[in-house]
Amino acid sequence: MAIETARRRASAIGLAALLFLLGAAAGIAVDRLALGRSGEQGERRRHGPPDADDMLQRYRERIGIDDAQAAAIRPILVKRIRQTSGVLERVDPELDAIRHAGDDEVRALLRPEQRPKLDAMRGEFEQRRAEMRRRLRGDEAPPP
Repeated sequence: MAIETARRRASAIGLAALLFLLGAAAGIAVDRLALGRSGEQGERRRHGPPDADDMLQRYRERIGIDDAQAAAIRPILVKRIRQTSGVLERVDPELDAIRHAGDDEVRALLRPEQRPKLDAMRGEFEQRRAEMRRRLRGDEAPPP
């Protein structure tokens, strides 16, 4: 009887610890994703791919490249970003058609009061996507 009570108590403590850890992980995820924080500095994260300067900063921090290396690497990164953009421009129409068809199917299942919320979500997505495309093309300096 005492052994069974001890097992139940240990199971309850283990479950409580697991729930605590899951809650902490969820809190961190919300902080980073929903609030847009990137890590220790608490800076706002941009959506979409990094630009050449972001990648160079990572190379400096993680690999330890010097200024001469950064100057030589930057054009390679810019070229890679532009080439990636070219590929995306070719496949974007097909991807857009798939996304719009799926969105339309979802919209048809929503109640009338839910549809404006979906439309707002679509608009936010389109704005983020346009920002990402401008950065990929090099049309826009990164935000502060």
